[in-house]
Amino acid sequence: TKKTLQTATNEPPSYPLIGSILSFIKNRHRLLQWYTELLRLSPSQTISIPLLGNRRTIVTTNPENVEYILKTNFFNFPKGKLFTDLLGDLLGKGIFNVDGHSWSSQRKLASHEFSTRSLRSFAFEVLKDEVENRLLPVLSTAADDGKTVDLQDVLKRLAFDVVCKVSLGWDP
Repeated sequence: TKKTLQTATNEPPSYPLIGSILSFIKNRHRLLQWYTELLRLSPSQTISIPLLGNRRTIVTTNPENVEYILKTNFFNFPKGKLFTDLLGDLLGKGIFNVDGHSWSSQRKLASHEFSTRSLRSFAFEVLKDEVENRLLPVLSTAADDGKTVDLQDVLKRLAFDVVCKVSLGWDP
């Protein structure tokens, strides 16, 4: 049956022309959980999801596949126009949103800029600034007012701010 076939191939149900759009719509509020469930069922830790027309999205958590895509054969897996258009407003034309020669040029520049020592020093300064100017005032105010603070939430926000500043140069 169709259901048995889909379970055996670890793909969501697919239909001519519309692919798996119905499964996407059904799972749109929990897309990451849905991908995780599909990947857990896959012996290869890789799934192929049919999209509109004859397009497919490949999702993998297999370490060998990830290395092959991001390192060994990087230039055979461009992000593509759809990806860069969708994330253009957020990422611009920086290293995370370009392909080919532009990516190579930016990576060369970034590799010099992000030597281990300079990156560690920069990250330390950003973290120090965030702790002194944001974290400590929040904790101090809460202590003075006798309020309870959700440390997990506060520390997650601190980590997000530091990562954004260090990797993107952007202060959320």
